[in-house]
Amino acid sequence: MKYILIILIGFTLNSCKNKVSKIPPAVKTDFEKRFISADDVKWEIEQDGFEVEFEKEEVEMSANYDLKGIWTETEANINENDLPAIIKMSILNSYPEYRIEKAETVSTPSMKGFEIHLEKGNVEVELVMDENGVLLKIKDQEEEKGQ
Repeated sequence: MKYILIILIGFTLNSCKNKVSKIPPAVKTDFEKRFISADDVKWEIEQDGFEVEFEKEEVEMSANYDLKGIWTETEANINENDLPAIIKMSILNSYPEYRIEKAETVSTPSMKGFEIHLEKGNVEVELVMDENGVLLKIKDQEEEKGQ
């Protein structure tokens, strides 16, 4: 039994190593230049490119690259108290019965703004707003709790 467990652990570690080794060198180089002091780096290969989750100065972050290795987005978790007043007011006016579950800064080559996850019972709403509080995108998700 111990031998089977050791073999399974070896396969798991090897598959993780292979996954990371499939990240193009240009993507890794760009990431290392953009996020010099990144810690706890975890790469994932996605259908449309590459995502890397990491911490920088104790902030959980993620960055995305397309299949050509071009940076497309960075998200960083923030405290809801750090949201600009205009964003908080917009949420309060449009979604008064919802609570903020998660807030992130979002940067893309063409936009800087915020992604806010709201929750009311089993309904989740994800908002993307620019720095001026302009709503750019709404995504509704109904999910059952506890799953």
